[in-house]
Amino acid sequence: MKSFLKLIAIFTILVSLQSCIVSEKSLYNEETKGNATVTKINVPMFIVKPYIKKALREDGESEEVIRLIKKIRKVKVYTVQNASDKMVAQFSRQSFGSNLQELMSVNSKDSKIKIMSAITDSDTMIKDLLITVRDDKELVYVKVLGKFSLDDISRIAELSKKNKDTVANN
Repeated sequence: MKSFLKLIAIFTILVSLQSCIVSEKSLYNEETKGNATVTKINVPMFIVKPYIKKALREDGESEEVIRLIKKIRKVKVYTVQNASDKMVAQFSRQSFGSNLQELMSVNSKDSKIKIMSAITDSDTMIKDLLITVRDDKELVYVKVLGKFSLDDISRIAELSKKNKDTVANN
C-alpha cells in the first residue's frame, strides 16, 4: 500500500511539473524564405511564487508588490530569433490572437517595450497581459495570466519607477 501511495505521489509530481518543459521549434515561412526559432517556457507559478516572495522580502520590497505578485496565475515566456517583421506579425497573430489593446509603450534606442492586454467585456479587470521586448535580433514575449485591474498595472509602473530612481541615486 505504501509503495502504491508513493507511486501516485511521484506520478502527481511529474504531471504537475510537465509544464516546466522548454519547447523549441523552427519556423520556416515560404513567403519570406526565412528560418526563425521560437523557444517557449511555461513557468509553474506554484513552484516559483515562494522564491519570488522570499527574494522580494529580502530586498526590502513593500508588501504591496508581494500582493501584486500573488495575483499572477501563470507565466509563459517566448523568445523568437532570426525572424522578419512579417514572420513576427504572423506568429503573434497565431499565438496571441488579434484582440490585443496596447496599454503602454516604451521606446529606447536599443529596444522597444510594449504592454498589451486582451480585450475583455470588463472595463476594470484584465485577465491576460502580453509584454513584448524587441531589439535588433531578438523578440521576447512574456504572457502573464491573472486578474489585474488598471490600478494594479499603473501601481506596478509607479513602483518600478521608484526602484529605478532609487538605484540611480545609489
